[in-house]
Amino acid sequence: MPNNSPRFKKKSLTRPASQRPRSGAARTIGELLKKPGGLFADALARADEQERWRRGLTACLPEPLSEHITGVVVSGGILTVFTESAAWCARLRYVLIEHEATLRVALPELRAVRVKVLPTAPGARRTRGDG
Repeated sequence: MPNNSPRFKKKSLTRPASQRPRSGAARTIGELLKKPGGLFADALARADEQERWRRGLTACLPEPLSEHITGVVVSGGILTVFTESAAWCARLRYVLIEHEATLRVALPELRAVRVKVLPTAPGARRTRGDG
């Protein structure tokens, strides 16, 4: 009888220790996110900082403009503001030129301000009647 190929041979059902599931209490996503020095701690800190900047910026802007900001990122001395559409992007550029001195006081290391388009998710789009 011919020798069976290795794929048909019975294998051991035990896994090496490195592949076994770890025992212990199950962790929630919230616990993993809040764990200092954890995998997501840096990302969570950056998200909090971006949200603070978005709130601060929207407080300085006129109401119609502030409602159309979809995000704010500060990285390497560059403030990037995202808006829903190209039309709001153009309007915001003009307003930010007027508020640039105020922004430089709040962020002394600010080198540049950029405005880009980042539309909201398709299910969350506004209609004209929403204001």
